[in-house]
Amino acid sequence: MLREVGSLINVGEEELSPMSFAALDGSLHTVKTDEGELSYVVVAIVYGQVDNKGFRLTGLSSVDSMFQGNGEDAMRRMEYAQASLEQVDLVLMDRMLSRDAQLGLPANAIAVVKDFPGRERFLGREVPWMVEDPTTAPRRAFFKLRKSSWIFMTEWTKQLSAGQVFRLLRVMGNEPVPEALGYNYPLFLADKLAKFKRDKFKRTMDFLLTRRQVRYRDFRRIVESARAFGRPNR
Repeated sequence: MLREVGSLINVGEEELSPMSFAALDGSLHTVKTDEGELSYVVVAIVYGQVDNKGFRLTGLSSVDSMFQGNGEDAMRRMEYAQASLEQVDLVLMDRMLSRDAQLGLPANAIAVVKDFPGRERFLGREVPWMVEDPTTAPRRAFFKLRKSSWIFMTEWTKQLSAGQVFRLLRVMGNEPVPEALGYNYPLFLADKLAKFKRDKFKRTMDFLLTRRQVRYRDFRRIVESARAFGRPNR
């Protein structure tokens, strides 16, 4: 049942069909040399199955690459490119889809956004709750799952009703991990995996950079060789 409150709509949960999913998140490390910046970007993927009662994880993977210059834009492009390659029913992302439409949004995405303006207008609601803004494209809603959890924004292109998205977010957000603060648990794991992979290779990059005699071109060649040697089979 939906009930309009001002420009927003209160959302009730609806039944959810079984789906396969891939949760993606990226991380990066940039080093500065005398001849420019070099960025290492890794995108982690957590695979699983979700249905009306819960979810289970089925696998982990990652992709990485080196870029000359700052890696923020490269990381964003990598995440959307990888999302388009995933052969799953649902792609979960930690991105504001409405800001990235020019990159080509996947047609099966649900994104959870941690930082957005105007969060204070939702204080005082009885949890769990979700409210949809019916004026946006892609579709957008705001939600909070527990008293101790954060208020998040979600945007989605997947052909699901707001009530089905609410059920999915509740199923994936109720893991008892305090530091997740009611966040989407598969995306939380993807974030941790991406940072683990980044930090593991960060030590190699920082160590090589201490060798002052290494020029930028040689430094990049050594780093790319080390990355290729250390990449796990997928």
